[in-house]
Amino acid sequence: MFDIDSPDLLTSLALVPEQLCGYVKAVSGMRLRFCKGMAVYLYGDEAVLVGYPHAGALSACVAEACEGGAALPVDTIFNAEVLDAAVREVSAWDGLRKLTVLAPFRPAAAPAYAVSGQLALFDHSNFKDVPPDTGSQLGMGGPSGQDGQPNPGKIGDCYYSLDLPFFRADGEAPGQKLRNMLRRAGRELEIRRESTADGWQNGCSALVDEVLRTRVLPPGTRHIYGQIKSYLDNVPGAVLFTAREKSACAVGGCSCEGAEAPGKLHGFCVGDFSALDTAFYMFAFRAADAVPGTADLLLAALVEEAQKLGHCRVNLGLCINGGIAFFKRKWGARAFLPYLETTWELRPSGKGFFARLFGK
Repeated sequence: MFDIDSPDLLTSLALVPEQLCGYVKAVSGMRLRFCKGMAVYLYGDEAVLVGYPHAGALSACVAEACEGGAALPVDTIFNAEVLDAAVREVSAWDGLRKLTVLAPFRPAAAPAYAVSGQLALFDHSNFKDVPPDTGSQLGMGGPSGQDGQPNPGKIGDCYYSLDLPFFRADGEAPGQKLRNMLRRAGRELEIRRESTADGWQNGCSALVDEVLRTRVLPPGTRHIYGQIKSYLDNVPGAVLFTAREKSACAVGGCSCEGAEAPGKLHGFCVGDFSALDTAFYMFAFRAADAVPGTADLLLAALVEEAQKLGHCRVNLGLCINGGIAFFKRKWGARAFLPYLETTWELRPSGKGFFARLFGK
């Protein structure tokens, strides 16, 4: 694995969202350093080491080995010794109290008391994916119609990937049920690729605000939702797709003149096309009364865009629960890379809990 020491290079080879440096900076404000070719995000006296392989480490033989639907055999594309060396080096950096490692596995260099699990540090796993339309409320990138919590007893998770090209030569999606859902939604909705200014003003901001008002969410998730517009504004590769009701002109034709007001918003999603090989399904929100199939229609637009741009795959994010897993599998996605967070204290802070909490 060749060394990486610049945000642009890492982003171009990204396989997981945490390697999209512009995204992480926009939603978290963390500072970026590199160690052994891996991103290390710093905030205060804590560090996050992103210990994933990049696209340069993938090969055709690995892709063939994964055709059966199993997660990538990461030991064939990534040397665990490199991760352990990075863990030891970052642990020695001055001023750090706490280290979190995001990786496909628990690093051997982690101390025995380190805690491993699906901690959702960046909270991306709670909002990226939309489950099937089941008459649920506000189905944004998390488990609509579910309890919103990871599966009980579940340790870690797995990114799911959709291989490209996905659409058939005739432009249709594979699978009769998926085609029926897309046609059903397509009769009433149209997908637009909108500028941030137009989309956010015409319904997207209100949809996010409704989610924040009606759902109990972790503070980190609430913060990130508030940064979506900034992310779209500052990352050229981030694209906003909206699903709106078709206008009278589009449905039956009319003689109206001038610019037409946008139709009612049923949902939107954000894709990131900054990387060369991998596109990312980053955010997805759906209105409470959205037409069935809205989520599918939006994802289809994102996948079509990725296919046109020549990407090899779409990273659909983590599974979190059965509803999200069902949605991904309906699309034919396969397990891609395991996801595990391992966290531990490097050294005592010298302050009590309340002193750290209130910054005193």
